Amino acid sequence: MPPTDLERLLPPIDLRQPADGPAEFETNAHIHLPPNFSSIPDAETAARRAAEEGVQVLGLSNYYGTRIYPGFVSACLARRLFPLLGLEVIVYDAELASTGTRVNDPQNPGKIYLCGKGLGRIAPTPEAAAIYAEIARLDNDRADAILAKTAAHAAARGIRLDLDARRVASDVARRWGVPVSAVVLQERYLAQAIASALDDAPPDSRRARWLSVLGDGAAPEMEAAGAAPAETRDKPVQDLVRKHLMKVGRPAHVEERYVTRDKAFRLIAAMDGVVVYPILADGASPICEFESDPASLADRLDAWGVRGCEFIPTRNRPETLLRYAEALDARGFFLLAGTEHNSPIKEPIAIRCAGGAPLPPRARALFSRGACILAAHQILRARGEEGLDASTKPDPATLDRLADIGARAIRRTISP
Repeated sequence: MPPTDLERLLPPIDLRQPADGPAEFETNAHIHLPPNFSSIPDAETAARRAAEEGVQVLGLSNYYGTRIYPGFVSACLARRLFPLLGLEVIVYDAELASTGTRVNDPQNPGKIYLCGKGLGRIAPTPEAAAIYAEIARLDNDRADAILAKTAAHAAARGIRLDLDARRVASDVARRWGVPVSAVVLQERYLAQAIASALDDAPPDSRRARWLSVLGDGAAPEMEAAGAAPAETRDKPVQDLVRKHLMKVGRPAHVEERYVTRDKAFRLIAAMDGVVVYPILADGASPICEFESDPASLADRLDAWGVRGCEFIPTRNRPETLLRYAEALDARGFFLLAGTEHNSPIKEPIAIRCAGGAPLPPRARALFSRGACILAAHQILRARGEEGLDASTKPDPATLDRLADIGARAIRRTISP
């Protein structure tokens, strides 16, 4: 296999030579950056904050495409961080939905979030580009329909809302300095636009305007959102709009449409990545049926051919996180952790558990090892060499070898 475009962006590291220093690193393998909805404005800010907080490996897992990935790699290397590249995709399993089985979305049976990690390339192959385009088309069509239904719902109540998907996309593109073609309107962008349109009225008429469109039942949440501190108000306002307009049974609800799990796996393989399953665990109450216990979850993921799992620990109590992490490690899965940063809330990049509790040391070590494994896969694939063969479950010796290679690559990247 020839080297990929990513190989030219990475520093020339001799992976045969041992690197001095400990092989355990502070990692965050999952953030989102614009034009995805994010609380972090750009790659430079993400890298600066990560370095200031002691993070040494930073992973980007955007939806819809990889246009911003070269800038992310450069920003990380400038701060002596190892850049870990990934993607995220949403799929749908009709069989699981028919049985009411929630997977890793607590509200929608059959809806599944999947990640591809350790991408060995940046420019999509033709197959990957076609799948990315299909995903963007499905989501943009839904965004058009949501805005149209919202405007019609408001008009029926005598309120004119100027909502045009192309203008909203242009505003997002201008805000983040990207082409309009790179923008896919996620729900939070739609909620922002709707909230702005509802506020486009004299102050003394805004409350009645909001309640006319959202319904009187939204009043308590609207008051709570209005009372929130200015720096945190965006999230409850967006959540209010999404809940009362876009969710099932609401006036602007439009059914989501997704690619299949097989197509998501093909996208990840075409990008030279490895499929990773994001675990919700006690981030849902009750825990989703698919994740009901670690052993059953491991069986199901083995059947799918998934080789790694990822936590967003800010959702999890330390004891639950550790219970799942140790059980999955014992079953041969490599593990990662991240923060997402896909809401308006400005949170630390350094990872903590729910309520700000520290990560258990054992979990921290497992997440570091997983990042090393994927760092090795990414750099090897970028060089045109074999990385982690996801077609079969890797044995412990293979994972140990990759973890050692990845630790060398990370250490040589972050050391002055």
